[in-house]
Amino acid sequence: MNNAEIKTGHTPGPWSIERADSNRVMHFEDDSQTHYRHVAYCGSDWDTGRTGERDKEDTANARLIAAAPDLLVALKACELRFRGISDTGGLLDQINAAIAKSEGK
Repeated sequence: MNNAEIKTGHTPGPWSIERADSNRVMHFEDDSQTHYRHVAYCGSDWDTGRTGERDKEDTANARLIAAAPDLLVALKACELRFRGISDTGGLLDQINAAIAKSEGK
């Protein structure tokens, strides 16, 4: 299962961070990386003097958002693997809840 096989209504992955010191999450439409779509921006436009811990947190948030399509693929693969197993210690419930949250259910 990969990003192309999942039909969710969101911009397909992969997503990436624009550059190492940026908090813009992008989806590139082609390999040339000239056609892209902004998926998210972490931080605030008015806070031009971001430094320190806030900047680190914004960058960490951008990395997490950029990983979202891959995480959804992994969760759906886990759900298929664990389906039918009677005792997953609540893990299958957590997986299903996270998938539902990502799909707005």
